[in-house]
Amino acid sequence: PLLLCGCAPLLLLYRDSQQVPDFYREVSVQAFPETQQIELRDELERRVLDLHNQTRHSGQWQAEFTEDQLNAWLATQLPQQFPQLMPTGTRDPRVKIAEDRVQAGCRWQHESLESVISVEAEVYLTETPNQLAIRLLAVRAGRIPLPLGQLLDRISLAARRGGLDLTWGQEQGDPVALVQIPTRHESYRLQELHVSGVEVQEGRVLVVGLTERVPEPNDDSPQLGLSRLLPQALKDVQSTP
Repeated sequence: PLLLCGCAPLLLLYRDSQQVPDFYREVSVQAFPETQQIELRDELERRVLDLHNQTRHSGQWQAEFTEDQLNAWLATQLPQQFPQLMPTGTRDPRVKIAEDRVQAGCRWQHESLESVISVEAEVYLTETPNQLAIRLLAVRAGRIPLPLGQLLDRISLAARRGGLDLTWGQEQGDPVALVQIPTRHESYRLQELHVSGVEVQEGRVLVVGLTERVPEPNDDSPQLGLSRLLPQALKDVQSTP
């Protein structure tokens, strides 16, 4: 009896770690046939390139990315073209986009242990121009909350490798990743890019902004330059056949 009492907490922890989050089960069950996944993936990449082309010219621009497109890209393109982006032991990444919330999850395996690791976050712009905030609300293995320290370190490392300007803040005790999107860059020195809105809606994310031309340094006459402010991920998509 004493042995059983001692093992009971471990058994409960193991049981809770095996629970699959509802959102992950939902998006996995709704997987599309391979041909449709390829169509959705290609549509996402077309929209990314569309966004790139829009930001090259002065004026307003916007782009919409759907949950289905993102999951199709994660299922077909990520493991083939960017396997290095997946941490060791993880597979089948999926996202669920709800009103003002984003949930992401993947299967994780280490030796005989397996679980679904999930993250719930809010995504929004701060009052600082061109600053994107990602507030981490929960990180779990199944139903078990996980410590955030190691995860935050890995996120910071990945950001540095990707050349992202990322710092950490807090909101009501929750860690908040603050990503500063550069307004100007040497490759588009005669243009400035301003992100004016990021809307997380049911099943989709909408990004809106404005590209403005600026005068040549030491020259009062404005000239049109090239805008190439895009994350490295967009550049990778552009170069993908």
